[in-house]
Amino acid sequence: MSLESIRRHFHEKFLDMRALDNILMGKRFENIWNDSTIDEQQEIWIFLYTNDKGGLQKLIDQIKKKELEGLSTNKLKEVAQKLKVPKYSRSSRIELIRGIQKKEKEIENGKTANSSRDGKNST
Repeated sequence: MSLESIRRHFHEKFLDMRALDNILMGKRFENIWNDSTIDEQQEIWIFLYTNDKGGLQKLIDQIKKKELEGLSTNKLKEVAQKLKVPKYSRSSRIELIRGIQKKEKEIENGKTANSSRDGKNST
């Protein structure tokens, strides 16, 4: 094993840990943790312990979807309105859930779909 491959290996491990840290430090994760069951928290811990970002993200998405599915259609529309989901008032229940999930991921990733709403270019 070469020095370069060792460095690459540990650098990749480091980046994986930073990605998990970014998830853990987010408000979304805090809400998910507080709303999850003991079993779900144990599952989360296993994904963290094994550095499985993909598994953790999938579980978080499942927990969030389950939470959203428990809301009434009117409550989903309220949430969608606050998140500025396009065409929320005419969307079906499933479309509302998908739109909310998409907006939450955009917010989590620091993206805003209407960042140039005022018509000014950033270039």
